Amino acid sequence: MVALFDNSVKLHILLDSSFLYYIVKNKINFFEIFNQFFNKNYILYVTECIIKEISNLKSHNKILIRFINNSTIKKLKCFHIQSYADRCITNKIKSTNLFTLATQDKLLIKTVIKFTRVISFKKKKIVVI
Repeated sequence: MVALFDNSVKLHILLDSSFLYYIVKNKINFFEIFNQFFNKNYILYVTECIIKEISNLKSHNKILIRFINNSTIKKLKCFHIQSYADRCITNKIKSTNLFTLATQDKLLIKTVIKFTRVISFKKKKIVVI
């Protein structure tokens, strides 16, 4: 697997719940794939909204929470009151222009593709849009 990104710049990746759920459901070795693809040159983030959304899921809930509590994933504070997680992600991406989004949500991809790159899985292979 060949890395597609510049080694000198850290990639800031914002993880969506659909992406995290896909990883757990399909038993993908996430860190191994990301380390190869991005040359270990990335920082992972998740928002408080995503953590709340995941804690409300019935299946794979405990596994996802354990994955998020991994020390390599940074938590971002949300300063809104009861907002839809996708709206929060879209606002973060539009306002900072810092993040690359990792999601499986097709509607969210269509919304943010104008502002940033998107990382997704297709048939268990990583794809950058």
